[in-house]
Amino acid sequence: MQLKAKVERVLFPRDGTPGDFYIIATDAGCCKGAMRWRPEPGEKLAMTGAWGEYKGSQEFRFKEVWHDIPQDSRALLHYACELTKGCGPATEDAIWEMLGDRWPEIAADEVPKMRGAVLTAFRDTIARLELEKEKTDACAWLISNGATRNMAEAAWAKWDEKTVGIVTGNCYKLADLPNYSFTDVDAEIRRKFGIEDLDQRRIRAAVAYFMTQLADGPTAVPWWALKEKIIGATGLPLEHVNAAVAQMFRDGDLHPFCETQHIALRVDFENEEMIWKYAQA
Repeated sequence: MQLKAKVERVLFPRDGTPGDFYIIATDAGCCKGAMRWRPEPGEKLAMTGAWGEYKGSQEFRFKEVWHDIPQDSRALLHYACELTKGCGPATEDAIWEMLGDRWPEIAADEVPKMRGAVLTAFRDTIARLELEKEKTDACAWLISNGATRNMAEAAWAKWDEKTVGIVTGNCYKLADLPNYSFTDVDAEIRRKFGIEDLDQRRIRAAVAYFMTQLADGPTAVPWWALKEKIIGATGLPLEHVNAAVAQMFRDGDLHPFCETQHIALRVDFENEEMIWKYAQA
């Protein structure tokens, strides 16, 4: 089920302590689950999960959570004033009466009592809400293209405002996110971006992924094992795999060991070469 709630305070972890699991007191009850950011008192959240019981008390255990940003301009102003200390109902009404939909562009002395520290805090709130809205829109876009909400959150955590541009350029970049892989993108997401079976982005992503799968211990992978793994998992024709690997050699993404017919990822080769040079020195 989906629950909407306003944060009252964070019960765990304590202030100043980073974490990825939170217990939150809200106006809808106690909520707990994994989050990628620390919520602030007054923030509105939407979450999916289920109610459960712990030591006789009801709690909402969420699996996904996101900012619940009002879309209507007047409602968004009300939310911004709620989050800004010193902006009460009278000030909120004055801002709307004098500026209307133009309120996010508020300047000094445009509205009585909106000056100094209060105006600075209000502008900070506006900037934070704009960033949160951009994040919400980017995550919604990713979800509409086949990503899970957790994957979308992970993408924003890594690339923030650049997320849409990076994924549009090559959706297989999502495979680089922690806890995700080539298979998560290849099943459905890539088709949303028009990537067909023989697209070079798909083949190169498959090579890089199965290289890491096979490099368990020794970082140099036998060529015969790599091509069999790729073809067996993706159905790609051998000639296309050959062409992609050859191009990755030329681009420097892969390093060949011709005598033994092994291949290493460039980063692994460079790391081991650095260790070897250090040991020699």
